[in-house]
Amino acid sequence: VMEMCHREGLYQIDLLNGSANRVTEREYWAKKKGQAALDKQAAEQTAEGKPTSPTKFETDKEKLRQTIRSAVLSTLEQNAARAAAQSVTKPQQPASIVALTDIRNKAFFAQQSREALKERILAKKESANAERANTLKAELSALDKRLAELEKLIQAAYEDKVMGRIPESVCIQLLNKYEAERTEKLEHK
Repeated sequence: VMEMCHREGLYQIDLLNGSANRVTEREYWAKKKGQAALDKQAAEQTAEGKPTSPTKFETDKEKLRQTIRSAVLSTLEQNAARAAAQSVTKPQQPASIVALTDIRNKAFFAQQSREALKERILAKKESANAERANTLKAELSALDKRLAELEKLIQAAYEDKVMGRIPESVCIQLLNKYEAERTEKLEHK
């Protein structure tokens, strides 16, 4: 239906995908009339043999929207770059204002560039997953190393007992302690 209306030059609202720009009916018709006037002027110039360039009519509100968007986006980028460069540690404003400003900036960024936001989120998740995997590998390596040490300590305790270097009660205490730690490490692994 939307394609048919577009082909016939009828105004049709896309109900499935909401517009990022809220346009009033008055602005819509002003844009339509302005574009029709530009098209008519281009047709007259073509009929006279004068070269024409493609033109697109923009209302004053549309020009203002674009100016505000570009200013806000450049400001957000500049602020992010400035904060990264300065590595600000102590905010000059109350925490609630800083947090509210940060939330507003992120919400605006999410509205303006969903794909970039999605890529950032996925990159952060991948980074966190890689960091977690490295941490788990390091923990596993430490566990394996400690288990090997415990095996050597148990063996040394038996040897010391057999050689008569330590009394049997001390040997049993050491063996119980080492075995409890070994069991705990194996369960954690």
